[in-house]
Amino acid sequence: MKLIDLNNDYTITKAHLIVSTPGITVKAFKKSILNHLTCKVVVFDEADTMLGSADKDHCSIIARNMSQVANVQLLGFAATMNPGLTEWFNATFNNS
Repeated sequence: MKLIDLNNDYTITKAHLIVSTPGITVKAFKKSILNHLTCKVVVFDEADTMLGSADKDHCSIIARNMSQVANVQLLGFAATMNPGLTEWFNATFNNS
């Protein structure tokens, strides 16, 4: 196992699993620490909570970046569903 602090200047060229908050992930994309082109699956866990906060914009940025990757899977998990969350999923996952 390898632990990497995405706030520092490490470059991840190959990883099987990265666990991060949306904000740190976007920061790592912008600093080219994390190569999103090698990602095949992105999971938005607790999406009902995340999308009701400031992380909604970060989640949209992640989804937009991942649209450049062929055959990527975007998965969203939520304990509760509401119309706003359903609308975001449909707009983001179908059009990203």
